[in-house]
Amino acid sequence: MDNNLHDKIGVVEAMMLLQELHQQGYQKLRWYSYMAPNGLFLRCHITTEDNLQYNEDCVGIKNIKEDTWADSFGIPSTGNDVKSLVEEFKEELKCFIDKGKGEDPEYARWFDDLVEKAKEGKFPKYSEIYVDIPYHSIMVGKEFIKIPVTKKLTEEEIEIPAIPTFVKGMYQSNDDEKQIMMQSEDFYQYRKVFFKECAVSGVSFHIKYDDELWDALEVGTKLALVRHKDNKQDKNAVAIALADDYDGDPKDFDFDFIIGYVPRSENAELATLLDAGYGNRFSAEISTLKTHGNLNDRVRITIFLETNEKVLVRPDRLRAVSINEYELRKMMVQLNKTGYAYMRFGGYQCADNLERISPITGEKIVIVHRNENKEVLFLMMIVAEGDKCSAYTSEAINHKDNCSPYILTNIMGPIYIKKSDYNFLYGEDLKDYHAEYYLNKDVSDGFKEIFEKELFRTIKRNNIDMDSSIDDPNK
Repeated sequence: MDNNLHDKIGVVEAMMLLQELHQQGYQKLRWYSYMAPNGLFLRCHITTEDNLQYNEDCVGIKNIKEDTWADSFGIPSTGNDVKSLVEEFKEELKCFIDKGKGEDPEYARWFDDLVEKAKEGKFPKYSEIYVDIPYHSIMVGKEFIKIPVTKKLTEEEIEIPAIPTFVKGMYQSNDDEKQIMMQSEDFYQYRKVFFKECAVSGVSFHIKYDDELWDALEVGTKLALVRHKDNKQDKNAVAIALADDYDGDPKDFDFDFIIGYVPRSENAELATLLDAGYGNRFSAEISTLKTHGNLNDRVRITIFLETNEKVLVRPDRLRAVSINEYELRKMMVQLNKTGYAYMRFGGYQCADNLERISPITGEKIVIVHRNENKEVLFLMMIVAEGDKCSAYTSEAINHKDNCSPYILTNIMGPIYIKKSDYNFLYGEDLKDYHAEYYLNKDVSDGFKEIFEKELFRTIKRNNIDMDSSIDDPNK
């Protein structure tokens, strides 16, 4: 888009301009939008009806390089009058606007409703990570809205994509498609809130002093809460078992395999909720484990209640980014001069809607440079992101190309390896890593092992004594 026009409009104005074109008879033009990787921009597209792809899992643009206008907006609205900008906007779409000529009142009315919602700050997103958007629908705010499909779909258009882009982009891997879909669930869970902390009653009865079960208990051990309705001593009895020993059906559970009960004074509310069908919303773990003292106070547990709010869970995996010779030299100069390297990640090459898994401060990234004979590795950590990078560098901090700025410090490296020496790198394209994606588990673990081995080689080479007893003042 022309910079002058770009500066005059935001998302709302862009949608209103398409609305104006619909009123002028260009009702075959379609809107398409989603969030940029850094979460700061809404990527907006206008294309023709024939250029949209309707798949079972999602709706997408067939060819973004043809018959498509695209721009990214970081502000919802400028407040400018769009009627005076229509002709200028039509000039932007001149290459394909005639293909949008025609009547489609159903779609035009549907889009009018989207414009009104956008004015309220609810913008349309055709794909959203972690959210299962219903068939042929879009997400607007927190609601799903059905897309009016007014043309007859061909067999080619009613096809199932191998892996939706916004799922496949989460990991850099060559895993089986089903495995990738399963792994995507690792990125979120329902938020847990504290419900209760209490002792485990009856431990001395259910676990003998020399019982091997004690070896299986430690702080953090996952537990299951099992409603024991047939308990003759307590109508509100809630038994506590190891999570691995309980399959979710209290009627088919052997209560001989428990470590104790929630105390009678603490179980009434919990029993009521379990009876009401909320058993799958509760979880528990050991929070205190004493090796001596009163048996009935040696084990204490914390009980959590799962809410309806989904929260991001970042996997314990490394990221990686490939750099060329120029970038390697620039990084080395910065590290030698300041101890930090300034990099920018994101941009238009990323998969759709990855803003929620963009790198954050504290995460580790493997920097990979590959030449003809060897690979050079660095293990680096992000110490600042966004505007906070200005405290470390004099370079201009901006997001004009949808990339976000980062400051990294070197943890270890350079380390020189040969790809052929490591099985986990078989089939990996070491020149195509992007920091926006997590490595798959096998590759991440493989890189971790390389750095761990190098760490211990360094310790041994430098004759560093790792025996903690040398710090004991009594020796």
